[in-house]
Amino acid sequence: MDILRSPEGSEQQNFAAAFDYGQVEVNVRTRMGPFLFLYRNKKFDQACKTIHNFVDRFVYKALEYRKMIGREKQTERYVFLNELAKATNDPKQLRDELLNILLAGRDTTASLLSHTWHALARRPDVWAKLKAEVDALDGKAPDYETLRNMKYLKFVLNECKLFPQFCTFLSY
Repeated sequence: MDILRSPEGSEQQNFAAAFDYGQVEVNVRTRMGPFLFLYRNKKFDQACKTIHNFVDRFVYKALEYRKMIGREKQTERYVFLNELAKATNDPKQLRDELLNILLAGRDTTASLLSHTWHALARRPDVWAKLKAEVDALDGKAPDYETLRNMKYLKFVLNECKLFPQFCTFLSY
């Protein structure tokens, strides 16, 4: 989605801001329970519209992909939304599935990164070893395959994911 590299005020940044706001507002609305019908928030309604419009572009690309299946040779690259589109052509269901993945992926990634930085701050030896592995890239941005082959990075992330309360790094 290119959110991190997009300029301030761009469609991607507007989506991110709306997504943040929507997530907070959903918690507020949940706590209101049966009294929700008394509460109206136009900013939330606009945030939902912004989110839906942004995600719908990807949904309709996936539906176009579905139409092309069989007519052209497809790339071997796995795209989650394209795989979903093979199972259904309902745009609302595809949008809901994609938003569900975005929500879950964002929170779990933030949690993993928090645990990792906490562990690295407490273990300068692990930080040094990880830094040495990254320095071997000579300042080049890694591609997907390079990241997959960075063994020590994988070990650090796996330990912080599986045992965030410990992050002992004793097995390395």
